[in-house]
Amino acid sequence: MKRDTSIYLDGVRLLAALIVVAGHTEWTFAPGLLPLIREGHLATLAVGIFFVLSGFVIGYAVDQKETDVRSYFLNRAARVYSVVIPVLVLTLLIEVCGRELAPDIYKTTPNVGNVLKDGLRLLVSLTFVNQAWQFNLTPVGNIPFWSLAYEVPYYVTFGLWFFGGTWWRLGAVAVMMAAGPYIALLFGLWLLGYGSYRLCNRIALTRVQGRALLLASLLCLGMAADLARFFPETTPFAGGIIGFLQFYVAGIPFAGTIVGFAFSDIPLARSGWAKPVRWAAGATFTIYLMHYPIGRLLSALVPHSWPLAGRWFGIFGGVVLLSLLVAEVSERRKDVWRRALSRFSIREPTRRRRELSQDLQTGRSVSDKIEACDIPRSSEARFSEAS
Repeated sequence: MKRDTSIYLDGVRLLAALIVVAGHTEWTFAPGLLPLIREGHLATLAVGIFFVLSGFVIGYAVDQKETDVRSYFLNRAARVYSVVIPVLVLTLLIEVCGRELAPDIYKTTPNVGNVLKDGLRLLVSLTFVNQAWQFNLTPVGNIPFWSLAYEVPYYVTFGLWFFGGTWWRLGAVAVMMAAGPYIALLFGLWLLGYGSYRLCNRIALTRVQGRALLLASLLCLGMAADLARFFPETTPFAGGIIGFLQFYVAGIPFAGTIVGFAFSDIPLARSGWAKPVRWAAGATFTIYLMHYPIGRLLSALVPHSWPLAGRWFGIFGGVVLLSLLVAEVSERRKDVWRRALSRFSIREPTRRRRELSQDLQTGRSVSDKIEACDIPRSSEARFSEAS
């Protein structure tokens, strides 16, 4: 992936996360300042962009870095659980504090039974089966968690299909059938992101063609909010499975922008804001999962006597800043989680170890390999060092 394209994707990822935060701020925490965010379903459209981004990134990962099943699932687990476990623990703590500080908003009695019930919901959420067949058992106080119960089955299904044989692929089909029709419907959007990555590697566009595709796709993306108005405001869930089609309204043109930008030769990597955008984008997963419980608590603590603009931006800014702090001990520490999880994973023999084992069994030496490949003797030393 070109560095310019990577910066573009980071910028979109950050913008989409901030739109989701703004959407819930306008919808729940401090409604009334920016009604266009709610009327245009911008937060829902941003989630559609996230699904496309996820598929694209996975396409890049399995093509360039995660070339075996162990590294693929290990990296997925580290990426997910490095954020999910801290977020779920903090969600429960924030919920308990909120019920004590603002029972009129949280509307649940703070007792041991309710805490145990909420803890059980969190444990179920760790398995990501809480949206299978519209089970809809989201962690209490963390509504955005629903999308992760869609995305993780996509990771599992894709990994089984991509790396496995017939039986593994049958397992992939079984996973998607167990997930249910709602999750299966949005899998097409996720696969669109994966297909966009494959397309970028299979076609060649001129700079003019790339920029034309980028411009046309951006124009279509700009119309997404107008098209989303045709769906009920309470969608996607209350609008049934048809309501989920609005995710495609933004996802399809966004996939076009990725392909167009990849050939547009726009030098984003050399811009002065590339580095801060990349840094901030490294916390978007945490911002997305952490913003709702934080925003709900802040909406209870920030006085309603404040001017609406001050209250709106105060909650929005507080959510983002506190989420960035949580990211320092979660998302930005996924390498620590990866090392910890690797101790419990089944190790696959590397290609070099398999080759050495085969050489020992057949009695072939490095010199035999050199002679068989007709490599000049002057290269033998370098070849031996590389092996």
